[in-house]
Amino acid sequence: MSDEKEENNSLIKADDHGLTTRSNSLARRGLEQIQRSKKRVLHFPNNVSLGILYFKEQDWCHYLSGEPLSSGICKNPIGEATGTIELSRDQFIYLKLTKEGLKHIYALTRLKPDDIDGIGFENENVDDSALSYISKLTGLKYIGLSYSKISDFSITTIRSLNNLIEINLCGTKVTDEGLRHLSNLKQLQVLDLSSTQITDEGLRHLSNLKQLQSLKLQSDVWIIKQRLLYTIQVLPVKDCVIYPN
Repeated sequence: MSDEKEENNSLIKADDHGLTTRSNSLARRGLEQIQRSKKRVLHFPNNVSLGILYFKEQDWCHYLSGEPLSSGICKNPIGEATGTIELSRDQFIYLKLTKEGLKHIYALTRLKPDDIDGIGFENENVDDSALSYISKLTGLKYIGLSYSKISDFSITTIRSLNNLIEINLCGTKVTDEGLRHLSNLKQLQVLDLSSTQITDEGLRHLSNLKQLQSLKLQSDVWIIKQRLLYTIQVLPVKDCVIYPN
């Protein structure tokens, strides 16, 4: 009888040990999965650089204290956008394309939708064809296109990036008609249209952008300026600047 009791006890201990081992193994796998989910692995060409990568800290995702996402966006360089790079998902990752990188822009199609949070095309050599390579980067929150050669055609690509919080179209060829395609960007908070030919007619297309907080325009024609001011009153913006030409 005592032998049988001892055998049962040993079985119970063995079972407990097995459960503990399995629990520890599951916990480790769960922890590893969480750690992996906090990382992103970006794959760029090995032999060329598309540009420079930068990061911002966690508060990037909110429009705070009147500061747009682009404020200080190039303060913290990570390094060249080349090869395989492992980065944190807790940071805002921004890619500033270089003139040389534009020659290999097709490589952007190899990135996953949420690999980068922002991208800068601020270059006079950028035209409408360049935007076709970012149509699948739906995780983008910021796109900078100032003084590029893009036109209304590019805005049809941008309209599919419905997580955008800020767009810089300063100095581009975008017209009133192009703004029609921004009307479905419900997360948009900051829009720079300075040094463009946008009028009050174009601004009417922005009336559905309930999150829009900051708008930059440009006009020194009194009548147009008055029309802009009238139209702006029906927009949800808290901060609007109209620069003189």
